Amino acid sequence: MTDQLHLEIVNEPDATIVIAVGEIDLATGDQLVEVLTELCGEKGAVRVDLGQVSFMDSTGIKALVNAHRLSEERGCQLTICNPTERLRRVLEVSGVDQVLNVTD
Repeated sequence: MTDQLHLEIVNEPDATIVIAVGEIDLATGDQLVEVLTELCGEKGAVRVDLGQVSFMDSTGIKALVNAHRLSEERGCQLTICNPTERLRRVLEVSGVDQVLNVTD
């Protein structure tokens, strides 16, 4: 585990994009939860770009599922974008790809 996660927030006209860089694990998962909780309460559409995430454990999966639930409650559209092949496999094996809106 590492404590290295960088989250860049980019405001586009149609959505806010959260670009995650690094690892999403026990040490960094709360950082992602905090950002997504705030954005899903304010914005109509939030996209989480996982293209530069090198590792994600169950903490990251839990963060994404909780953000999905929150976004549904608040009327926000949450999309998970660009997961690496490894992360896509994690999402598929865990079954959350059937719950989350995941795109390439």
